[in-house]
Amino acid sequence: MEFINLNRLREDVRKKVVPYCNSILTILGDNVRSMVVYGSASSGEYMPGKSDINLLFVCEHLDLDVLKALGKVVKNGIKRRIPPPLFFTPEHIERSKDVFPIEFLEMRDNHLTIYGGDIFDELQINHEQLRLECEEQIKGKLIRTRQAWFEVMGNRKKLASLLYTSLVNVLPSVRGIIRLRGETPPLTKEDVIDRADKLLAIDLRVFGEILKTKKTRKIADVDSIFERYLGALSNLAAYVDGM
Repeated sequence: MEFINLNRLREDVRKKVVPYCNSILTILGDNVRSMVVYGSASSGEYMPGKSDINLLFVCEHLDLDVLKALGKVVKNGIKRRIPPPLFFTPEHIERSKDVFPIEFLEMRDNHLTIYGGDIFDELQINHEQLRLECEEQIKGKLIRTRQAWFEVMGNRKKLASLLYTSLVNVLPSVRGIIRLRGETPPLTKEDVIDRADKLLAIDLRVFGEILKTKKTRKIADVDSIFERYLGALSNLAAYVDGM
């Protein structure tokens, strides 16, 4: 079996992925069923030197001996912005999609299979299980963001960083809500916010304002933005709760 779809990867990503995956194949051989690149490395949001290259491997079997055999390869990959990959067996995927519907849908909609079969071809997610995880994630982020305010209060830069990190972690759930409305969500964060604002009739403009602080992590009126952000999260939580 050979690699596929490599021409759809950026050249700088391809130069890191191919030797890494070849090393995995040399060690695991026929145990490997599929290799997948997902996240920014398979989309238009990859930023050289800043973005990680996320990989997922599906194997026939996984045990401690398999993990130990891959230790050196994985450790060396971390130095090249390839974090430890996700490892699954086919059975694990089938039995986990009910508790991780957002995560599997995020990978399904933004991935590139580079070896073996496409594990997401026949992925089916239950509507109510997706709704429940969206609700749990948004309400959890709301609780955690309120709590974290006490940890960074008085420090404007840390508060701005808190807002940006919280927003990035909320957006997969926003994409999940768009899916619940029967649409395929856009890939870029900016487009997701714009579409959700219109589709859900919730004022999410503050999300866009926070997103623009990615490089500077500076917000002029940070208290006002924080209050509006909490309000937007509360409205999202109420929306998904009523779906």
